[in-house]
Amino acid sequence: MVFKKHHLSLHLVVQQQFYVLYTNNFPLVVENKHYHLVVDIKRNLSFVCNNKIHIVSLIKGDKDLSYMDALIKSILYHQKRFRCQNKRCCLSDFCKQNKNRNFQCSHKKILKTSGPITFHFITDKPTQLKFQKMEQNWQLINMKFQFYEYQRYLNKIDWVLSKHSSDIRSCLKLLLPEILPKYVRQVIVLDTCLLLNGDINELWGHFKYFKTSQILGVTMEQNPKFEAIMKSLIKGWRGYGYNSGVVLMDLAKLRSLPWNHLWMSAIKFVMKTAGYLSAGEQDVINLIMLRNNEIFYEIPCEWNIQLSSGVDTHRCPVSWLTENSLLNSGDLIYGKQPKIVHLNHQVKPEDLDLKNILNVDTNVSLTTYNAIFVYPF
Repeated sequence: MVFKKHHLSLHLVVQQQFYVLYTNNFPLVVENKHYHLVVDIKRNLSFVCNNKIHIVSLIKGDKDLSYMDALIKSILYHQKRFRCQNKRCCLSDFCKQNKNRNFQCSHKKILKTSGPITFHFITDKPTQLKFQKMEQNWQLINMKFQFYEYQRYLNKIDWVLSKHSSDIRSCLKLLLPEILPKYVRQVIVLDTCLLLNGDINELWGHFKYFKTSQILGVTMEQNPKFEAIMKSLIKGWRGYGYNSGVVLMDLAKLRSLPWNHLWMSAIKFVMKTAGYLSAGEQDVINLIMLRNNEIFYEIPCEWNIQLSSGVDTHRCPVSWLTENSLLNSGDLIYGKQPKIVHLNHQVKPEDLDLKNILNVDTNVSLTTYNAIFVYPF
């Protein structure tokens, strides 16, 4: 299968000791030895059963720190790490006991928790220092935070023009196989403007459902506006496309493929066609998906309920019920619960005066809200 005009494809042809990669009608020959990891991945079914979760986010500035603070707390809360009924007990093995007190805690009252979590933050030095100061107050153990300065990698994408709210930084997600250490084989990539409403372990568990060919796990896009963007790029584009706010990445598989060549080809196509990226790395991921659908795993839509302006709620109908309502079997007729809520509207709750939070018109811009609510004078 050769690259066709206005489409993007990746096809590997075995020719004795070489693989031939066809993109843009240009054959790129890669030595067979570079692909021996694929065999190992097949043998191991790609799922690392060590109960260690790796999460990646891009953060920069005080707003992202505020969003990340809420996101992390929602992750811990829904893993029952802060739900010990006896308030005098330590909050599971993730919190340090106060050594100045002798707590008499029943082991039965301390809820069993999940394995350790490592957060990998692509950030700048000022944001890193502020986060570390904030994290010290939490006194969490069995949890790690690692930092990577994004400026070191911007030269690889500085030729890209993006109209995404985070400019070209969102494309750093495409560089994760290179940025993260080799021992990180699988990772959950999360936008900062998310809230968990379920156990992150359940999302991590979807890696075990990946087929051998599947490398990226994504959820369906729920805003029709993105469908219009893709139709402007690809004649005959059909479907909603996929949202990149929540992504499962099998880095081990990506490292065994010419991944950089693939995403660079996709970006060049968009730049040539439209002149810029409209939705950042999401444009790129959807282009790759178009001709390589076999490498994508579709995560159930409730793991990325999007709240952007103009979203079509019928694409993933859910009901966000209280815990008491969930205990009432009669309320189950409302359907599935959201597992992750994606606040990808340009107006965030943190941007508004709380007294006016219930008066939000989702079709009004943040600038207008600032003028009316935050800065009334």
